[in-house]
Amino acid sequence: MLQLGAEISTSSVMVRSTSNSGLVLTDGIAGDQITLDSFMSGSNWGVQAVQFADGTIWNRQQLLQMATTGTAGDDKLYGTPGADVFDGKGGNDYVQGGGGGDTFIFNAGYGKLEIAEYDSSSAAHNLLQLGAGISASSVTVKSTSNSGLVLTDGIAGDQITLDSFMNGSGFGVQTVQFADGTAWNRQQMLQMATGTAGLADRQVNNLIAGMASYGAQPAASSQTLDTIQQQPKVTLSASLY
Repeated sequence: MLQLGAEISTSSVMVRSTSNSGLVLTDGIAGDQITLDSFMSGSNWGVQAVQFADGTIWNRQQLLQMATTGTAGDDKLYGTPGADVFDGKGGNDYVQGGGGGDTFIFNAGYGKLEIAEYDSSSAAHNLLQLGAGISASSVTVKSTSNSGLVLTDGIAGDQITLDSFMNGSGFGVQTVQFADGTAWNRQQMLQMATGTAGLADRQVNNLIAGMASYGAQPAASSQTLDTIQQQPKVTLSASLY
């Protein structure tokens, strides 16, 4: 247990995770900082509770929740190997999950969110949860020149970037969930980003690379699922390997 003294209140303490799996607590007093090494690595690391002088206790789960919740400003949030729920609360946020079935929350007007997620599990299921006010018809999906995937919702300033999404099924999220229950799976997102249906991740990457050899292409393709489904079907005759 971490025992805090009489001059430290719950309202003054800020909790954040670090890129090397630690947890840092600050109490608003210049120079004061407590670092719990490797706290985010598992339940045996750090402390299991923080106790304040007034008797208030924060347990481990509460500390984890605070560490994966941002502010209205620009935040960097880092997760655990388990299932975390991230909510950056808006601004210009960078969130790095550790796999394990993470959920990333994004509401209308949040601004920019960059998600760096890799899950090596064969049953990876990480989720992007979009809030009320963001509909499937308003979201546009495009791929980027550095293998990322970008989603915009039609609201000025809003943008979600899934780092390395095009590099393989373990990158980014496997599902985008809308507030009305609509869900997009990974294959649908690939289809919207590239205009091709029914291709595995590696095949899509090879197709993009092959197209580049025929001359300069636009920096990103951008389509909605409805647009693609209305297009006539074509046959691609090319070596995708």
